[in-house]
Amino acid sequence: MQKIRKLLCQPLFWTVAAAVVAAALLGGLAIQRYYNLESCEDLAMFDQMLWNVRNGKGLFTTISGETSLLFRHHFFGEHVSPILYLFAWPAGLTRGPEALLILQALVFSLSAIPLARWAGGIFKNNWAGLAAGVFWLLMPDLWLAVLYDWHMEAAEPLFIFAFVLALGRGSRWAWLWAVLYAACKEDAPIYLAFVSVIFGWLSRRRALGAKVAVFAAGYALLAWFVIGPACSASGHHQLVARALSPHRCGGWRPWFNAVFFSDGRWEALVRHLLSFGFLPLLGGIAILPAAAAVGADWLSISAFQFRMMMHYPFTVYPLLMLSAVWGAGWLVDRKQAAPAGRGLKKLFCSLPAIAAAVGLIFSWKLSLADIRERIGTGGKDWKNTSAILESLPKDGRWAALLQLVSHCDRRDDVTVLMAPQDADWLVVRLHGPVYTCPENEYRQWLIGLLRGTNYGVYCRPNNTVAVLKKSHATNENGNALAELLWVMEENDVEHEIGSVGRDAEGLDGRAWIAGENERGLLWHGAYRDLPAGRYLARFRVRTKAKTGAPAARLEVAEECGKNLRSELDISGATGGYVWKTMEVTLLGAGGAECRLLKTGKGMVALDRVEWVPLEIGAGFPEK
Repeated sequence: MQKIRKLLCQPLFWTVAAAVVAAALLGGLAIQRYYNLESCEDLAMFDQMLWNVRNGKGLFTTISGETSLLFRHHFFGEHVSPILYLFAWPAGLTRGPEALLILQALVFSLSAIPLARWAGGIFKNNWAGLAAGVFWLLMPDLWLAVLYDWHMEAAEPLFIFAFVLALGRGSRWAWLWAVLYAACKEDAPIYLAFVSVIFGWLSRRRALGAKVAVFAAGYALLAWFVIGPACSASGHHQLVARALSPHRCGGWRPWFNAVFFSDGRWEALVRHLLSFGFLPLLGGIAILPAAAAVGADWLSISAFQFRMMMHYPFTVYPLLMLSAVWGAGWLVDRKQAAPAGRGLKKLFCSLPAIAAAVGLIFSWKLSLADIRERIGTGGKDWKNTSAILESLPKDGRWAALLQLVSHCDRRDDVTVLMAPQDADWLVVRLHGPVYTCPENEYRQWLIGLLRGTNYGVYCRPNNTVAVLKKSHATNENGNALAELLWVMEENDVEHEIGSVGRDAEGLDGRAWIAGENERGLLWHGAYRDLPAGRYLARFRVRTKAKTGAPAARLEVAEECGKNLRSELDISGATGGYVWKTMEVTLLGAGGAECRLLKTGKGMVALDRVEWVPLEIGAGFPEK
């Protein structure tokens, strides 16, 4: 018992505990996102190339978010990341990329341990170091980064914090962490050189810092000018098109204005500094590594990069954190120089904590909606869907929608379905978001495939996802086409009020929900050019309102809402989901829609709308 009490009094124990909890939470949320079909091409790209490594095929991939890179290419042509070879074996521990998602959450969370130990030395208080580690684990932009697919940069915080800790102690372990950090990506050795010189100077380990900086600079030159070009089919980095160059801007002056007078870049920087309570600005020369990373991101034409969104905080945030801790340590040290007075000395000690807490609160307020959206909401059978897609044959050329490609990526030839294209296998959605393809173009293309004879439905893991195979029997095409034409869910339509929410009673575990006092269009759009005829418009709704006064009105219209064909008021409490049905005659004017208008007080949830044909033109598939 005494040993347990002693353990509970150790800040290191609580740091490790916080890291374990964070890893479990973030890993679970990341896997949930994957099963909810919210993962994109980056997870698929890394899972495919590491699968190739395990099978002796090298670090090659056919997947990319760049349309110019949808061919088989060595990843070093994009990013020189030898660290990927270390991740190849553990990535194979699961049938899909779940192991990668757990590994990413783990390596990120473990970074709090060396950070807390280093910060404890700076503050001369290990409990303060624990606070710094917990603060790091609670930063919402880092949560967003962990929940955005998978990236090798997730290991950068762990390696750079461990390096700075070892550097300050003059330990030879600094070399190991330096090599691992530099191996993450081709820009990492540049920042490593800055960190080595500056923190070697600040910690009075100048000789060791200088030696590491020389190594980092040499490796950076090798990665940028030898390894990357040698692995690229074009002879230069394949993502060089992202660079914001004077040539692209039309001269040096427009380039200077674009980089340094861009409101978006400065707004993003202020937003990120706010997350740290602006403490990095107190770091003095310790902020230079972060400034170098921010400057590199600013030289990109990609808004995701120069705004430091998605996975880019993995690179920038640890450098900002180093400066923030150093700046906070300097502020705490000012108490020694403060005039006599306990209150003033307490103020100097509490200011960093207050600034960090305020920054964290505002950051969460700004990011909470994005985190909820990043996790997504999904149905109860998505895990089964993932298992089915992963077990399909490996032969032929595959093309899958952005949200589905990570579920069938362990194949030699698979690409992202950026636009309608020809392939041996197609993994598509019958309804729901498609992102990379214009909705109408995608729908018309898929209707043509399902009505034709070149592709047949090989399987349907659920009512939303279908796998089409070239020259396969078309027996199931009619059912898939009916689902495509008649069913609409919340991602198929537009919304002016309400929000998507998890709903245990929903058909797919979610619904679009409007609160008590909201008014406006809860559900509208998905205009369909349906032929003239008689239909049933079926709304699956759940209400909780007073009996009598209408809470909402269901409408069916044509010509994009201009001509109302039928309407029905709903009120009271349904107790659960019920089908509200209207028989309606369409004139074939096009732009048919079913919509729900919230008109009164009460909660209203809607999770599916169906068009059921009663009497329509010959040859049109019936549900």
